[in-house]
Amino acid sequence: MTEFCNDFQQSFKLVAESLEHFIGRLRSVPVQSFSFRGRQFEVLRDDLIHPVISGNKLRKLWRFLCTCQERKKGLQTFGGPYSNHLVATAYAAKLLGIPCRAFVRGAYHMTSSLNICKSLGMNLISLNKEEFARRKNDFAEDENWITVPEGGKGPAGVASVKSSYGSQLSSYQVIWLAAGTLTTAIGVALAAPKAKVVAVPVLKAHGEALMEEYTKLFGIKQPENLVYFNSQHTGGYARWDERLLTFANDFYRQTGIMTDLVYTAKAFRAFFELENSPETVRNLLIHTGGLQGMLGILPQIKAKNHNLVYEAPLVAHLGRTHPGIVCSTSQ
Repeated sequence: MTEFCNDFQQSFKLVAESLEHFIGRLRSVPVQSFSFRGRQFEVLRDDLIHPVISGNKLRKLWRFLCTCQERKKGLQTFGGPYSNHLVATAYAAKLLGIPCRAFVRGAYHMTSSLNICKSLGMNLISLNKEEFARRKNDFAEDENWITVPEGGKGPAGVASVKSSYGSQLSSYQVIWLAAGTLTTAIGVALAAPKAKVVAVPVLKAHGEALMEEYTKLFGIKQPENLVYFNSQHTGGYARWDERLLTFANDFYRQTGIMTDLVYTAKAFRAFFELENSPETVRNLLIHTGGLQGMLGILPQIKAKNHNLVYEAPLVAHLGRTHPGIVCSTSQ
């Protein structure tokens, strides 16, 4: 990866927003209806919430942001050198005028993601992997900082997700979404207690194991309406195969919706392969964002002589929302 080549704040104009505006974005996410492979379904376009703080990131962050403003404290979080969570957190903190710092895992070079964070005013603190692992699970309240666990994981993140949806999910019987830490999935299950919520883990770790960890760390019990399909990870996190790529291409041709092969494409494909509910049931697929994850996948697709049919609109979209990253990875 080459040196950061654009000042992010010049490339993507920062427009100050109030927290109320953020909350308004969460409550006005469009839902679109489609037919694909003989099934009727709806898609909640959380990928359209915000150009940078998109998908489930704002849903997990907004309660932390409220607390920072109420208590007049800064925001601190954790992540790796390529973390999209850090970029979203730095951007939100900048817009709201909240001091922000991040503990970064391992000895790292200044990636484009970290350069963006730094240009947005985030203070970056390097921790070795052992210290990072120890500190990331230390949830004791700090005198000057509100702590966001890595990826927004934990009770506050779950509560933030749950409250962000309000009554948006109340009319659906089945809801599908991708799962990493399970934070969003648990929040959705609590927000829609009458629906069957299907989480599709994108890691090799099964949903049951992820839930067991949640219970051990935070005392949060398994929601009765949350189930898992564990066989759709295609080899693990950020792993993909030709069949998944074919699905993403076909889905885009039919709906015009771009999906990433790290999260959303896996969950959406699982719905069409595994959901057998009758036609009278309202099915909702949640697009949790994450398109920036395709920047690491595109070179792999090309190296295997495959084709992503929406490469041009994807790169154009990411060039507007993450210009520093696109610039540095395209050289």
